Parts: sequence; C-alpha cells; structure tokens
Amino acid sequence: MRIALHAAGECQFTGRELGQVALAAWLGVGTPAEVLRHLDLRGIAIRAGDLAALPLLKRFGVPTAARASCYLYTQTSELDRLATAFVN
Repeated sequence: MRIALHAAGECQFTGRELGQVALAAWLGVGTPAEVLRHLDLRGIAIRAGDLAALPLLKRFGVPTAARASCYLYTQTSELDRLATAFVN
C-alpha cells in the first residue's frame, strides 16, 4: 500500500512498523474541499473540514483538512481505489 500511496504524490506516513500505516497525509494535492469533490466523483467517501480537530489543525497551521477513515473492516482493494484516485 505504501508504494501505491507514494505514487499518489508527496506523502508522509506515521506508523511503528513497515506494514502499519497509522496516518497518511498528502501534501500539495489541493484544498480539502477539492480532494473531497475529486474522490466523491469517483465513489470514494472521505471527510473534509475542521474534522472536530481545531486545536490540532491550528498546531499545524491549517484551517481545514481531509481524511479517509480506515478500520479493521477496510479492505486492501478499497485502499488501492483511494490511491488510484489520487494518481488520476
């Protein structure tokens, strides 16, 4: 998955081990609203806005952000679709 996400643009990761991705952040791919619309048109649901995380966003100097939520039930094929949507 990391290889596909790196192909999606400038990407930063956090995680303890190579196989884990706790957080992936894309830089320079558009505003959160633009990212949301781009992915929505491809049938991929994400969240954008202040994400109920204003203190964190202020710390990083950004007013809004976009995020895709992953959990135990998230399939690798869904992550592949997300990464492919960024490349396109």
